[in-house]
Amino acid sequence: PQGDFVLENGWVKQVGSPMLTFSGVGLYKPDLFAHIQDGEAAKLAPILRKAMDQGLVSGTHYQGIWHDIGTPERLAEIDAKITG
Repeated sequence: PQGDFVLENGWVKQVGSPMLTFSGVGLYKPDLFAHIQDGEAAKLAPILRKAMDQGLVSGTHYQGIWHDIGTPERLAEIDAKITG
C-alpha cells in the first residue's frame, strides 16, 4: 500500500509522491549486474536502488488490470476466473 518508488517524467526515484508498486516485470541491461561474480547470489532491490540514485532506471506507470500471480494458488485462482 505504501509503494516502492516514485515515477517522475519516466525516471524511477526512491522518494517523492505518489509512491507506486514495482510489478516485478523488467528489462535489465547486463551492465547492471557486471559487478556480481559468477555463482554469487545478489538481491535485486539494492542493485536497483543504487541504479535509481544514479538516474539509470526508467519506468512506465501501467494503469490497466493487473493480477499478482506470484504463487501457484493465485495463478490457479486467476486461471479459473479467465477460463470460467
